[in-house]
Amino acid sequence: MLLPDAREILELAARAQRRLAGATGPLRVGYVSWLPEQLAASTALDIRVDEWIMPSHVQIARVLDGGLDAAVAWAGSRDERLDFRLLWPEPLLAVTPTGRTETTVPAGRLRVLVDADLTSWQAWNDFATEFAEATGARLVHIDDGGIAGTAFHDRALRLNAPVLMSPKRYSDRLPARLSTRPVVDPCPLWCWSLVTRADDDRESTAALREHAVNVIQPAASRNTPAGPIWLPSADPHRDRIRSLG
Repeated sequence: MLLPDAREILELAARAQRRLAGATGPLRVGYVSWLPEQLAASTALDIRVDEWIMPSHVQIARVLDGGLDAAVAWAGSRDERLDFRLLWPEPLLAVTPTGRTETTVPAGRLRVLVDADLTSWQAWNDFATEFAEATGARLVHIDDGGIAGTAFHDRALRLNAPVLMSPKRYSDRLPARLSTRPVVDPCPLWCWSLVTRADDDRESTAALREHAVNVIQPAASRNTPAGPIWLPSADPHRDRIRSLG
C-alpha cells in the first residue's frame, strides 16, 4: 500500500541530491552493446540513456562533439581530450563445434573475423587484427556483417574451427552444433570504459565518474583469468590491469 509513496519519497530525495550537486539537466549516456544495470537504475544520478546504439568509435566521437555526455564503450587508445574509467575487462570466448573434448581453446588456434564494413566494425577490426598478429590466430576477412548474430553462427559452422566471439551481445541463441569455450594462452580482454570529456568539470559528471569506479566497476568485474591475458598495446587500462594480475 505504501510502495508508491516510498518511490515518490526516494525520487524527491534523489532530485534534491542532484540539485545540491549542481546538475543542470540529465546526463545523456550512450552505449554499444552492454549497459550496466547499476547505471540505468541509479536514483542518485539524473541519467538519460540514449537508445541510438552505435559502435564504440562512433559513440566516442559523439562524446567529443558534445552529442553525448558519456558513453560505455571500448577505447583502442588514450586520448588526452577524454577521461576513461574502467568498468569491466570482459574475457572474450571462442565458439567451437560441439562435441570436441577440449575445455579451452589456445589463442593461436583461433579464427578471427574482420569485416570490410568499417563504419560498423572499425573498433572490432582494430582489436582483432592486433590480437591475431600477436598470437598467431588466423584472420578471416568477410564482407557480410557476420561478426555477430546468425551470420556469425553460420560462418562458424562453415569454418568448422574455433572462432573468436566479439563482445556484441547476441540476441540469437547459439545453435546446438556450437558451444562456447574460454580462450587461453593468452585470454583476450575487451575493456569497457565510461568515457567522458576530460574538460567536463560539472559536479554531475564527477558524480557519474565516481559511481563508475565505486559502484559499477566492482559489480561488473569478473575474476581475471588465471593464465596469461592479452590487451591491445595502446589500451588505456593496460598497465592497470597487468598490475592487478
